Amino acid sequence: MVNPIWLYVPNLIGYTRIIFAILAFYFIKTDYILFFVFYALSAILDMADGHAARMLNQCSKLGAVLDMVTDRATTTCLIVVLSNLYPQGLYWFLFLIALDMVSHFAHIFSSLMGGGTSHKATRPNQNPLVKLYYTNRYVLAFLCFGNEGFFLNLYLYYFYQGPYLNLGPLTPLFAPIFGDATGQVSAICALVWFFYFPIMLTKQFMNWVQLQAAFEDLVEMETAGTTSAKTRTKTDDLSCCEKNTSSRLTLARLLGIERRIRVIFITKQSLVSKSSMANFEEATATGIPPLFTSIKSQTCGELLESNHREHHIFFNEDHFHNHFPHALLTYYALGADDERLRRELTLEEFLPIVERKIPEINEENWKDHIGDDSYYANYLHFFDQEVKKRGNLGTLLRYALDDSLLPCLLSGAVHGLIHTGFGMEFERGDVLAEGLAEGCVHKPSCAPLLTTIHEKQLPAFTAIDILNQIRADDRLNDLMSPKEKNKTDTTLKKASPIIREYLSHWIIEETAPSISHHLRELRTVAAMVTTATAFDPLNDTYERVRLDFFLMHVLTSSLSVRQIVPHLSPAMALKMMKAHFSVTLLYYIARGRPELQRDRLHKYPVERYGGWDDIVRATIDQEDLHVAKAVRALKISDEEYNESGDDRLWVDSARLIVDRMVNHEKKWDYSALGFVENWKEESK
Repeated sequence: MVNPIWLYVPNLIGYTRIIFAILAFYFIKTDYILFFVFYALSAILDMADGHAARMLNQCSKLGAVLDMVTDRATTTCLIVVLSNLYPQGLYWFLFLIALDMVSHFAHIFSSLMGGGTSHKATRPNQNPLVKLYYTNRYVLAFLCFGNEGFFLNLYLYYFYQGPYLNLGPLTPLFAPIFGDATGQVSAICALVWFFYFPIMLTKQFMNWVQLQAAFEDLVEMETAGTTSAKTRTKTDDLSCCEKNTSSRLTLARLLGIERRIRVIFITKQSLVSKSSMANFEEATATGIPPLFTSIKSQTCGELLESNHREHHIFFNEDHFHNHFPHALLTYYALGADDERLRRELTLEEFLPIVERKIPEINEENWKDHIGDDSYYANYLHFFDQEVKKRGNLGTLLRYALDDSLLPCLLSGAVHGLIHTGFGMEFERGDVLAEGLAEGCVHKPSCAPLLTTIHEKQLPAFTAIDILNQIRADDRLNDLMSPKEKNKTDTTLKKASPIIREYLSHWIIEETAPSISHHLRELRTVAAMVTTATAFDPLNDTYERVRLDFFLMHVLTSSLSVRQIVPHLSPAMALKMMKAHFSVTLLYYIARGRPELQRDRLHKYPVERYGGWDDIVRATIDQEDLHVAKAVRALKISDEEYNESGDDRLWVDSARLIVDRMVNHEKKWDYSALGFVENWKEESK
């Protein structure tokens, strides 16, 4: 079966362009008119393929290479021909060929080294002229058109001078160079030198600028690499080891020797640095195997790279989050094809990434600008460099659980933690860097929840017990009005001590069985507060069902805890899990402490989704990214915890979400469904 990339419309245009170029040079000695026509058509198609790629969302690495090599080949061949027609200009033609080839080679090499996917990729700190040249389609088209027009019309002038013009008082100035014996000037010659020549010079100037900028970028990258060469070598070994861990753990589990194998690999990974050695060795004690999903789709990888390079972490001025990376990876993991992955790009909104500010972020000052969203580009650049230096795991351990950053990862509906978790599962350093940078530009609003996170008080309660006690706690009855505008902030201000009190009763020991047991509790509660709270408290029918938007984020972020905890020491795993549970309690209280009605969840009448295959298929077809993330979180929990097949929580929750979001309300609820008043108001 032919790979569909070969048949992308922009690539078909590229093939046609090559055919026209071959036909043009076939006629170069025998028919200058046919050469002119075919070469001009090939040049025009150079602009058409880019428009088609953007319009049809069919950008590909093959298309990028075709575009580059065809440009270089056709222009070089034409200049070689001109050097034969105009031997007096031989050295100038050789210089133009060399400048064109070297500048573009250096530019594409530096672009790829800097994380780009084609020669038109740009970076936030790139030379502004180069960025303008490659990001403004009109500038690029005008200069390329003028450059090709100069050489093409110079070729035409050799065979046909066209009509002659009388330039009046300017004739004595130009006739000795461009005129004939009568003192008239060739129209073709005038077009070449008066119109195309200035554009061609500007294009060559841009070639020189991009050559100089490429060398400067390479020197900057080399300098950064030299200062951390030893560390980078070790983290390269770590990356190789990490990429093979999942498959080897699978084999180890089959052989019944998983524990021993994990100790061996984590010992090898601990070569990264002395400071992280203890963390690597202790990580075996969690008893939870890492969750790794490899990316085999070129489209998925390219879309992630493009997002990392071009898009801000917020997609509007109200700080709504860029969900694209974790949405894309979720659909990919559920089995979506490349067409569905590309469609996701058209369903979301984006803001362009901004230029970095002064000062740059480094290891000494990285905490100084936490909470300042204008520093996102700086933080992204910093964590990109940290990932290159420390590797994914080393960067996670160094920063994610830091007391200054963890509360920020939990803020903003836990989006920083979600983003970070996907970076770890899919072994994407760029996504990990985005998640950590996203956390840094949030305020540490959840910090009051974490101040006594290690405190132990007896008796110990299960997570479900704690939710039931919170629901019955009279101290929270008059916490806020059902119409309170920002219920989360109000809860943080008024109920943080109560949340910390309950959190101290959720006791996790620093042992593998305790961590594994409480992680299951955490994920069970996350599912229940999302789906078992959705039912009308005023009657027993299923006419009105509401799925709370904020409680849903408890569920989707619980997967990120699963993605991260296996990489942590027991103490760090405990810290991460209690931090997430504190947010669960925060949102449960803020949404009005809705009743958990698990029996109604299991009795929910829906017949169209018989099992996970039907649910996943419907999830991929629909377009709400939160549905996809919630369903995948539930599916993974079902795979890990429902060995007997008797626990219906996960599949019934997924069936409810898909049915309501595809066939009924098709929207999440923002009213705070725990307040009965909000249900009464709707029934009026």
